[in-house]
Amino acid sequence: MPKIPGGPQSAIRLLAILASAGLTAYLVWRAGPSHLWQDLTKLGWGFCAVVALAGVSHLLKTWAWQMTLGQAQSQISFPRLVGLRLGAEAAGQLGVLGQAFGDSIRVSQLNREMQPARSLASVTLDRGFYLVTGMIIAVAGVLAALPALSHSEGLRLYAGLFVFVATTVLLLTLLAVRKRWPFLSGSARLVGRIRSFKGSIERRFETIQATEDALFDFHHKTPRAFWTSFSLNLAGQCLAILEVCVVLWLLGAHIGFLGALIIEGLTKLLNAIGNFNPGNIGTYEGGNMLIGRIFSLSSATGLALALARRLRAFFWTLIGGVCLGFLTKGGGSMILATSKGPQP
Repeated sequence: MPKIPGGPQSAIRLLAILASAGLTAYLVWRAGPSHLWQDLTKLGWGFCAVVALAGVSHLLKTWAWQMTLGQAQSQISFPRLVGLRLGAEAAGQLGVLGQAFGDSIRVSQLNREMQPARSLASVTLDRGFYLVTGMIIAVAGVLAALPALSHSEGLRLYAGLFVFVATTVLLLTLLAVRKRWPFLSGSARLVGRIRSFKGSIERRFETIQATEDALFDFHHKTPRAFWTSFSLNLAGQCLAILEVCVVLWLLGAHIGFLGALIIEGLTKLLNAIGNFNPGNIGTYEGGNMLIGRIFSLSSATGLALALARRLRAFFWTLIGGVCLGFLTKGGGSMILATSKGPQP
């Protein structure tokens, strides 16, 4: 089982966690504990619907990931893929390192049934689709928010700059896929010119080349599966927008789908910025309070929205942690592999 490397950064990360916890406590005090509790109690049993929406989103994204496996789809059960994806998402709550750790586990588990290049390409495609569709939602949300930012020229400038950069990245990504730009093998050759990395790159270059070919072949040889996987990921992102609508409706705030798109788009920016903060604790809650001001939501309501989504994520993180522990044991994957799940 892969391990997250330790180091002198541990003390700094611990201080960051303590600072984040302190910030969260301050935000709760600022919003008013009594007002926050009143808002949270409004969720009631409706919170089950929020959890269920996230569950459906996980299933859609797992189905999208299954599409990237190609002919190996029939060799790996759908329940096992769900468990691996939930486990990876649970590890991803720890930030960039956790995300890399979770994806490395997915690759190592898939290596039991397929070639390393194919499994690495599959996980890379799944992560890539998630990032690209998330960026699309973020761009759409920021564009929709521009009229509401008319009072601040600085915010409009930064928002416009983000839209320009993100759109450029998306277009370059699409062009790279269509033109089969050798970004992996080319980068490997460039790094391989450095003497200290030459031997390592030479040993792995064949796998890098095969992974790059598998990435491009998924689009060029199976375009229907490619766009189906993309669409399923986008549908999962839209369910996150619906989740915002449901939570705010339960809290007594009605902002519509466009308003929820703005909140979700800006929240994705928060997640990107706070990705280096373990769990994004404090920065996520404070950002939601600031975003809520666009719609004249109280601090308590903005914080309640963030905490409701945090609790939903915590629920699925627990499930993912259990799946991760079970699947990385010797016999876990063999047990789940005996039950074939739904095929797309």
